Amino acid sequence: MAHVLPFKQKQIEQRRLEAEAEKTSRIKTSEGAAQARVIEATGEADSRRKLADAEAYRQEAVGKVSTAQMERDGAVITRHPLLIQKTMADKLSDKVSVIIAAPPTDGGFIGAALLGQGKGTPAAGAMAAAPAADTAAEEQ
Repeated sequence: MAHVLPFKQKQIEQRRLEAEAEKTSRIKTSEGAAQARVIEATGEADSRRKLADAEAYRQEAVGKVSTAQMERDGAVITRHPLLIQKTMADKLSDKVSVIIAAPPTDGGFIGAALLGQGKGTPAAGAMAAAPAADTAAEEQ
């Protein structure tokens, strides 16, 4: 029995050391996992920041291109004001097949007579009267 007691003490001491080693191992594993999560979160935040920076750069570049295009369009329209009338005719082209309108005598906008906004011109009066007649016919 004398030789069994020291053996049992050694066994108990060994289990205590194994439990302590396992505890230390779990702590180290948890610390490693936490560090990995921190690294992963930092990398994801950096990635999102870079994507946001890229999107901001893209929007800035598109804005600069759009501004330059508007400047060019403004310069062309300043040099050739009839382009506005051509643009209006192009936009109406799929809705209207033929437009017959007298050019304005004052050199104004041709669309004013077409839209009934003329300054007492006969074409403007005729255009203003035509929609009223159409509405009266539709009501009957």
